[in-house]
Amino acid sequence: MENTQQSQQILRLAITIGEMMLQYGGETYRTQETIERVLIGFGVDDFNVFVITNGIMASMNEERPDRSSIVRNVPMKDINLEKIALLNQLARDISLHECSLEEAWRRLDECKRMSGINLAVMILVSGLGAASACYVLGGRFFELVTVFVLSMLLAAFLWDRGRKKTSKYVAIIAGSLIVTVLSGLLSLIGVPFHTNLVVDGAIILLVPGISLASAIRDYFMENYLAGTVRLIDALVTGSCIAVGVAAGMFISNWIGGIV
Repeated sequence: MENTQQSQQILRLAITIGEMMLQYGGETYRTQETIERVLIGFGVDDFNVFVITNGIMASMNEERPDRSSIVRNVPMKDINLEKIALLNQLARDISLHECSLEEAWRRLDECKRMSGINLAVMILVSGLGAASACYVLGGRFFELVTVFVLSMLLAAFLWDRGRKKTSKYVAIIAGSLIVTVLSGLLSLIGVPFHTNLVVDGAIILLVPGISLASAIRDYFMENYLAGTVRLIDALVTGSCIAVGVAAGMFISNWIGGIV
């Protein structure tokens, strides 16, 4: 019975580490590799692990009395590279036999309790990042200032929609529409900037760069299912941005025609 309980604890620890990695933006192949590394680190040599974009299935010791299996549905959360780095280090320490099962659970609980990035800092960094992207695209003073303000508003809007569990795609359409309409209105009242540069700079926050990069990495690792899921997510996200911008341009032109 004791061996069975310990086996279950080991598998649960490995799956929980993998679950957190997926939730916070880890690639599927890296998550699978991490789970396997943890199991091997605790001396498990009979296991099967299968990871997809939003799920984990694993079993161990199938031919022994202490066999165990777990299936987890993994909802996505905001990307947090700091937590992924901590989880990677925890898995390395386990594989090097430098961390006991009890110590691993303690460190995992500490990682869970870590607070996310401060909201004010997130909004400010979003503004700076979008303004930097606008500068790279050729924006000048008025474009940079406008993008800085609009992108902070967009970041606050996305955070609020996430807190209220709004569909990601609905939030992206609404966010890109709001940014486009506001930039059009500012242009109508005489603010001297190029509207296309402002819109391009502000919506950079919505561009699915991580999903696209993860899809490519998954394809290179021959994880075609996860790669296809992430690629579809990137394409749908891009389509939602296009719909929001197109609708915003239509509304701005309509307002400009009646003003």
